[in-house]
Amino acid sequence: MSGTAFEYAAFISYNSADREIARRLQRALESYSIPKALRGRTTAFGPVGERIGKVCRDRTDFKSGESLNAALVEALDKSSSLVVLCSPDSARSKWVNAEVEHFQKTGRAARIFPLIVRTDESRLVVNSYPPALRRADGDEAIAADLQEAGDGWHDGVLKILASILDVDYDALRQRALEAARRRARLAYGVAGGMAALAALAGA
Repeated sequence: MSGTAFEYAAFISYNSADREIARRLQRALESYSIPKALRGRTTAFGPVGERIGKVCRDRTDFKSGESLNAALVEALDKSSSLVVLCSPDSARSKWVNAEVEHFQKTGRAARIFPLIVRTDESRLVVNSYPPALRRADGDEAIAADLQEAGDGWHDGVLKILASILDVDYDALRQRALEAARRRARLAYGVAGGMAALAALAGA
């Protein structure tokens, strides 16, 4: 998404209990190769490139010696979107809630994307939302869900990518399925070739 006024494609907001998931998500988002058919497409957030761009996660992107509050605000303001890792722990985090509120106050509520990583015993998704994402009428934003009982890791990440890129999720998923089929055909062809060579060697 080069060519935008933002330094980061996304800022990942999370509680320390979900640090490893945040690390893994950052790597997945930054390393994702956008399908060629979508590259060059113009969206409200700039042209779609080969990669999504940089993703901000506080432990990797804030310089030592800076005021944490000032660094957080600056990073949030430089981010095109906010991905909120929702869990019972983040629901109780004042920092996660403050980051959501800041994005809302700067007029970018539509660019906040909740991502469920864990739920409590009730399994109610809303209990994993920080207060700033909850609504009195119960009409919270629909979240992607990394849990196996939800979207699972692969489809959950694709949904977040589609939201950040402002492209259709089905387009990303269809191309992922096509790529998987190509890999399967290639593997089948290689296996068949090796079997044929083994048969010739044993003849």
